[in-house]
Amino acid sequence: MAYQDLAKQLTPMQDKAIAALLAEPTILKAAELVGVNERTIREWLDNPMFSEAYRHARKQVFQHGMSLCQKYVPHAVQTLVKVMADSGASHAAKVSAATALLKFG
Repeated sequence: MAYQDLAKQLTPMQDKAIAALLAEPTILKAAELVGVNERTIREWLDNPMFSEAYRHARKQVFQHGMSLCQKYVPHAVQTLVKVMADSGASHAAKVSAATALLKFG
């Protein structure tokens, strides 16, 4: 089931909680942002529908992040090549650029 279909079954507070869980580093901080008790979010996470919606939302966020990374890889490589070829760059910068290219190439 797609996230949009799952989200239709959530309350507005649960939908807000999923967004907060994606944005905040801890369940406690997400609960504070939503204005509910931490225990409430933990109970929602035990609910199969809520946890599936949260899992789908996390997957979408991750896929979007990976797409952005893939989009900018050519620019990153060009930058590293420019640093390696720059006669005015320090040896440390050149080695760092070369190491990054070898590590990820």
